[in-house]
Amino acid sequence: MNTNRKFLPALLSCCLLATALCHAQGNDGVRNVRIDSTLMKLNSMTIDDYHALEIPSLDSLFSNAYAMSNRMSAQDANIEDYQRMAKTERRRPLDWVRLLASYNYGSSDMAAIALMETTYQVWTMNNSSQRNVYYNLGATVSISLLDLLDTPNRNRQAKARVQKAAFEKEVEFDQIKQEIIECYCNLLENLAILDVKFKTVLLAQSQYSVTETDFLNGKVTAEELYRSHGFESTAVAEFENIRKEINKNLLALEIITCTKIF
Repeated sequence: MNTNRKFLPALLSCCLLATALCHAQGNDGVRNVRIDSTLMKLNSMTIDDYHALEIPSLDSLFSNAYAMSNRMSAQDANIEDYQRMAKTERRRPLDWVRLLASYNYGSSDMAAIALMETTYQVWTMNNSSQRNVYYNLGATVSISLLDLLDTPNRNRQAKARVQKAAFEKEVEFDQIKQEIIECYCNLLENLAILDVKFKTVLLAQSQYSVTETDFLNGKVTAEELYRSHGFESTAVAEFENIRKEINKNLLALEIITCTKIF
Protein backbone atom coordinates (compact mmCIF):
# COMPACT_ATOMS: atom_id res chain seq x y z
CA MET A 1 0.00 0.00 0.00
CA ASN A 2 1.38 3.42 -0.93
CA THR A 3 -0.10 6.36 0.97
CA ASN A 4 2.89 8.73 0.84
CA ARG A 5 1.14 11.11 -1.53
CA LYS A 6 -1.71 11.42 0.98
CA PHE A 7 0.65 12.18 3.87
CA LEU A 8 1.91 15.36 2.16
CA PRO A 9 -0.53 17.76 3.91
CA ALA A 10 0.51 16.45 7.33
CA LEU A 11 4.19 16.74 6.48
CA LEU A 12 3.70 20.34 5.40
CA SER A 13 1.87 21.05 8.65
CA CYS A 14 4.77 19.60 10.63
CA CYS A 15 7.21 21.82 8.75
CA LEU A 16 5.16 24.93 9.47
CA LEU A 17 4.80 23.91 13.12
CA ALA A 18 8.53 23.37 13.59
CA THR A 19 9.31 26.72 11.93
CA ALA A 20 6.90 28.53 14.23
CA LEU A 21 8.35 26.84 17.29
CA CYS A 22 11.90 27.75 16.26
CA HIS A 23 10.94 31.43 15.86
CA ALA A 24 9.12 31.39 19.20
CA GLN A 25 12.17 30.07 21.02
CA GLY A 26 14.62 32.55 19.47
CA ASN A 27 18.21 31.94 18.46
CA ASP A 28 19.12 30.18 21.70
CA GLY A 29 16.46 27.53 21.17
CA VAL A 30 16.17 24.76 23.70
CA ARG A 31 19.17 22.95 25.14
CA ASN A 32 19.74 19.39 23.87
CA VAL A 33 16.81 19.55 21.42
CA ARG A 34 17.53 19.58 17.68
CA ILE A 35 14.41 20.61 15.79
CA ASP A 36 15.79 19.66 12.39
CA SER A 37 16.65 16.09 13.31
CA THR A 38 13.40 15.73 15.22
CA LEU A 39 11.38 16.87 12.22
CA MET A 40 13.16 14.40 9.95
CA LYS A 41 12.34 11.58 12.34
CA LEU A 42 8.70 12.66 12.55
CA ASN A 43 8.38 12.72 8.77
CA SER A 44 9.78 9.19 8.47
CA MET A 45 7.85 7.61 11.35
CA THR A 46 5.59 4.67 10.58
CA ILE A 47 2.67 3.31 12.55
CA ASP A 48 5.04 0.83 14.20
CA ASP A 49 7.33 3.67 15.25
CA TYR A 50 4.44 5.37 17.00
CA HIS A 51 3.59 2.12 18.78
CA ALA A 52 7.22 1.81 19.92
CA LEU A 53 7.33 5.26 21.51
CA GLU A 54 8.28 5.24 25.19
CA ILE A 55 6.80 8.34 26.76
CA PRO A 56 8.59 9.38 29.99
CA SER A 57 6.57 9.72 33.17
CA LEU A 58 5.11 13.05 34.19
CA ASP A 59 7.46 13.26 37.18
CA SER A 60 10.45 12.85 34.89
CA LEU A 61 9.16 15.51 32.51
CA PHE A 62 8.51 17.90 35.41
CA SER A 63 12.00 17.37 36.81
CA ASN A 64 13.70 17.95 33.47
CA ALA A 65 11.68 21.09 32.82
CA TYR A 66 12.52 22.48 36.26
CA ALA A 67 16.22 21.75 35.89
CA MET A 68 16.85 22.64 32.23
CA SER A 69 14.07 24.88 30.93
CA ASN A 70 15.18 28.34 29.79
CA ARG A 71 12.09 29.77 31.39
CA MET A 72 13.15 28.46 34.79
CA SER A 73 16.71 29.66 34.21
CA ALA A 74 15.34 33.15 33.59
CA GLN A 75 13.49 33.01 36.91
CA ASP A 76 16.67 31.88 38.68
CA ALA A 77 18.51 34.86 37.17
CA ASN A 78 15.82 37.21 38.49
CA ILE A 79 16.13 35.76 41.98
CA GLU A 80 19.92 36.08 41.92
CA ASP A 81 19.63 39.68 40.74
CA TYR A 82 17.28 40.61 43.60
CA GLN A 83 19.50 38.80 46.10
CA ARG A 84 22.47 40.91 44.99
CA MET A 85 20.36 44.06 45.27
CA ALA A 86 19.38 43.06 48.82
CA LYS A 87 23.04 42.48 49.70
CA THR A 88 23.92 45.95 48.38
CA GLU A 89 21.10 47.44 50.44
CA ARG A 90 22.42 45.83 53.62
CA ARG A 91 25.82 47.39 52.95
CA ARG A 92 24.45 50.87 52.29
CA PRO A 93 25.40 52.23 55.78
CA LEU A 94 29.03 51.91 54.67
CA ASP A 95 28.30 54.75 52.26
CA TRP A 96 28.02 57.09 55.23
CA VAL A 97 31.73 56.72 56.01
CA ARG A 98 34.50 58.43 54.03
CA LEU A 99 38.16 57.53 54.56
CA LEU A 100 40.80 60.25 53.98
CA ALA A 101 44.55 59.85 53.52
CA SER A 102 47.43 61.88 52.12
CA TYR A 103 51.19 61.32 51.87
CA ASN A 104 54.08 63.68 51.00
CA TYR A 105 57.83 63.08 50.87
CA GLY A 106 60.77 65.21 49.72
CA SER A 107 62.67 68.42 50.22
CA SER A 108 60.61 71.39 51.21
CA ASP A 109 61.05 74.84 52.60
CA MET A 110 58.48 74.47 55.31
CA ALA A 111 58.58 75.22 58.96
CA ALA A 112 55.12 74.08 59.96
CA ILE A 113 51.83 72.75 58.73
CA ALA A 114 48.62 74.20 60.06
CA LEU A 115 45.28 72.42 59.63
CA MET A 116 42.33 74.72 59.25
CA GLU A 117 38.74 73.74 59.99
CA THR A 118 38.24 73.22 56.30
CA THR A 119 40.92 70.44 56.46
CA TYR A 120 43.04 72.39 53.93
CA GLN A 121 46.76 72.49 54.76
CA VAL A 122 48.37 75.91 55.23
CA TRP A 123 52.11 75.87 54.62
CA THR A 124 54.43 78.44 56.13
CA MET A 125 57.81 79.03 54.55
CA ASN A 126 61.34 79.47 55.93
CA ASN A 127 64.82 79.25 54.51
CA SER A 128 65.64 75.71 55.65
CA SER A 129 65.77 72.75 53.28
CA GLN A 130 65.36 69.22 54.49
CA ARG A 131 63.72 65.97 53.53
CA ASN A 132 60.54 65.25 55.44
CA VAL A 133 57.61 62.84 55.33
CA TYR A 134 54.12 64.16 55.89
CA TYR A 135 50.93 62.05 55.93
CA ASN A 136 47.38 62.41 57.14
CA LEU A 137 44.90 59.64 57.97
CA GLY A 138 41.31 60.11 59.00
CA ALA A 139 37.65 59.42 58.40
CA THR A 140 34.44 61.39 58.19
CA VAL A 141 30.91 60.22 58.89
CA SER A 142 27.90 61.87 57.28
CA ILE A 143 24.52 60.36 58.09
CA SER A 144 21.19 61.41 56.62
CA LEU A 145 18.40 61.02 59.16
CA LEU A 146 16.07 59.82 56.43
CA ASP A 147 18.56 57.13 55.34
CA LEU A 148 19.15 56.14 58.95
CA LEU A 149 15.48 55.81 59.85
CA ASP A 150 14.48 54.23 56.54
CA THR A 151 17.22 51.58 56.49
CA PRO A 152 15.10 48.79 58.10
CA ASN A 153 12.27 49.53 55.69
CA ARG A 154 14.56 49.36 52.63
CA ASN A 155 16.03 46.08 53.86
CA ARG A 156 12.55 44.62 54.24
CA GLN A 157 11.63 45.82 50.74
CA ALA A 158 14.74 44.17 49.29
CA LYS A 159 13.93 40.92 51.10
CA ALA A 160 10.33 41.09 49.86
CA ARG A 161 11.51 41.45 46.26
CA VAL A 162 13.58 38.29 46.64
CA GLN A 163 10.57 36.43 48.03
CA LYS A 164 8.35 37.75 45.23
CA ALA A 165 10.82 36.53 42.61
CA ALA A 166 10.82 33.09 44.26
CA PHE A 167 6.99 33.02 44.16
CA GLU A 168 7.04 34.09 40.50
CA LYS A 169 9.35 31.18 39.76
CA GLU A 170 6.88 28.74 41.31
CA VAL A 171 4.01 30.33 39.39
CA GLU A 172 6.00 29.96 36.16
CA PHE A 173 6.70 26.32 36.98
CA ASP A 174 3.00 25.70 37.65
CA GLN A 175 2.25 27.13 34.20
CA ILE A 176 4.88 24.85 32.65
CA LYS A 177 3.37 21.84 34.43
CA GLN A 178 -0.07 22.71 33.06
CA GLU A 179 1.35 22.87 29.53
CA ILE A 180 3.12 19.54 30.03
CA ILE A 181 -0.02 17.87 31.38
CA GLU A 182 -2.12 19.15 28.48
CA CYS A 183 0.37 17.92 25.86
CA TYR A 184 0.89 14.63 27.71
CA CYS A 185 -2.83 13.81 27.93
CA ASN A 186 -3.47 14.81 24.33
CA LEU A 187 -0.55 12.68 23.20
CA LEU A 188 -1.75 9.56 25.01
CA GLU A 189 -5.29 10.07 23.76
CA ASN A 190 -4.24 10.52 20.15
CA LEU A 191 -1.87 7.57 20.27
CA ALA A 192 -4.78 5.41 21.38
CA ILE A 193 -6.91 6.69 18.48
CA LEU A 194 -4.14 6.45 15.88
CA ASP A 195 -4.31 2.69 15.51
CA VAL A 196 -8.07 2.78 14.99
CA LYS A 197 -7.76 5.49 12.37
CA PHE A 198 -5.00 3.59 10.59
CA LYS A 199 -7.15 0.46 10.40
CA THR A 200 -9.98 2.59 9.05
CA VAL A 201 -7.65 3.86 6.31
CA LEU A 202 -6.68 0.29 5.36
CA LEU A 203 -10.31 -0.78 5.25
CA ALA A 204 -11.37 2.27 3.19
CA GLN A 205 -8.51 1.80 0.71
CA SER A 206 -9.29 -1.89 0.40
CA GLN A 207 -12.95 -1.10 -0.21
CA TYR A 208 -12.06 1.52 -2.80
CA SER A 209 -9.77 -0.94 -4.58
CA VAL A 210 -12.60 -3.48 -4.79
CA THR A 211 -15.08 -0.83 -5.93
CA GLU A 212 -12.66 0.41 -8.56
CA THR A 213 -12.28 -3.11 -9.92
CA ASP A 214 -16.06 -3.59 -9.95
CA PHE A 215 -16.45 -0.26 -11.75
CA LEU A 216 -14.01 -1.32 -14.46
CA ASN A 217 -15.98 -4.54 -14.83
CA GLY A 218 -19.26 -2.62 -15.05
CA LYS A 219 -20.65 -3.96 -11.76
CA VAL A 220 -21.00 -0.59 -9.99
CA THR A 221 -21.81 2.92 -11.12
CA ALA A 222 -19.54 5.96 -11.11
CA GLU A 223 -21.54 7.36 -8.21
CA GLU A 224 -20.69 4.35 -6.06
CA LEU A 225 -17.03 4.68 -7.07
CA TYR A 226 -17.09 8.35 -6.13
CA ARG A 227 -18.71 7.56 -2.78
CA SER A 228 -16.11 4.91 -2.03
CA HIS A 229 -13.33 7.32 -2.91
CA GLY A 230 -14.89 9.89 -0.56
CA PHE A 231 -14.83 7.38 2.31
CA GLU A 232 -11.17 6.70 1.60
CA SER A 233 -10.27 10.42 1.49
CA THR A 234 -12.12 11.08 4.75
CA ALA A 235 -10.37 8.18 6.49
CA VAL A 236 -6.95 9.37 5.32
CA ALA A 237 -7.69 12.96 6.38
CA GLU A 238 -8.77 11.87 9.85
CA PHE A 239 -5.69 9.69 10.22
CA GLU A 240 -3.41 12.55 9.17
CA ASN A 241 -5.11 14.95 11.58
CA ILE A 242 -4.45 12.56 14.45
CA ARG A 243 -0.87 12.07 13.27
CA LYS A 244 -0.38 15.83 13.07
CA GLU A 245 -1.65 16.28 16.64
CA ILE A 246 0.71 13.56 17.88
CA ASN A 247 3.68 15.16 16.16
CA LYS A 248 2.74 18.58 17.55
CA ASN A 249 2.47 17.20 21.09
CA LEU A 250 5.77 15.36 20.77
CA LEU A 251 7.56 18.49 19.60
CA ALA A 252 5.95 20.61 22.32
CA LEU A 253 6.93 18.15 25.04
CA GLU A 254 10.53 18.04 23.86
CA ILE A 255 10.75 21.82 23.78
CA ILE A 256 9.01 22.49 27.09
CA THR A 257 10.76 19.74 29.06
CA CYS A 258 14.13 19.60 27.23
CA THR A 259 13.65 15.82 27.13
CA LYS A 260 14.56 13.61 24.20
CA ILE A 261 11.51 11.44 23.62
CA PHE A 262 12.34 9.79 20.29
